[in-house]
Amino acid sequence: MEPSQIFFSKVIELLKRVNETQQKNIDKAAEAVTNCIKDKKMVHIWGPGGHSAIIAEEALYREGGLACVDPIYDPCISLSHGALKEINGLERVSGLAKVILDYNRVKKDDVLILGSAYGVNTVVIEGALEAKKLGVQVIAITSPSFSKSIAKDHPGRHPSNKNLYEIADIVINSFVPPDDPQVEIEGISQKVAPLGTIIQIFIYQTLVAEVAKKLVESGLKPPIWTNALTVGGVEANHEYINRYYGKVNNL
Repeated sequence: MEPSQIFFSKVIELLKRVNETQQKNIDKAAEAVTNCIKDKKMVHIWGPGGHSAIIAEEALYREGGLACVDPIYDPCISLSHGALKEINGLERVSGLAKVILDYNRVKKDDVLILGSAYGVNTVVIEGALEAKKLGVQVIAITSPSFSKSIAKDHPGRHPSNKNLYEIADIVINSFVPPDDPQVEIEGISQKVAPLGTIIQIFIYQTLVAEVAKKLVESGLKPPIWTNALTVGGVEANHEYINRYYGKVNNL
């Protein structure tokens, strides 16, 4: 089988596993997000560490996405200002999570969606703990099996050795395996083609679809972004830009 077909089959296999086992947790998360929006509180989404930061970019000013979601995309805890600096350094710094949550005005009765495939680094654990202290409901998109595979004494772990799935109020299991790359190529020892980001984004967009349906069923118009490249798209988005500018730091 060609490498592309192997990767395709692995992705489909994992998507099916999420689809067949996580609907109950997705429903719980969608209900929490819907209630938060109805109460005019903020829904934040953050991927504190490495490539998990991409989940926030996916939620930012995205055609078909929810305009009332605040994507926390902080340069110091993303890859945009240096991957080595972030992965080998900043995601392990204690105290940084509180600074970022404060800066993004995360408040009591908000919802915070945390995306982290491995769910152990200092910033993601402190982010979850700080949010819980504030009275924020925490939804995790993570892989408990990945968390469990990381040694307790690994320097990348939070000092408490806690895992994200143990802290969050609602956990949606992404089932991302500890060996994230999926394709073996003859002649090299390291597998290629990781799928963790694809699965995390799939779960988030599934959640968006469920929330939109629940809002409509509640008699509310979901605030959905229009493609800015279509005729009238920018103008159509002005309503939400005016409503959420200042509340969503990265708009």
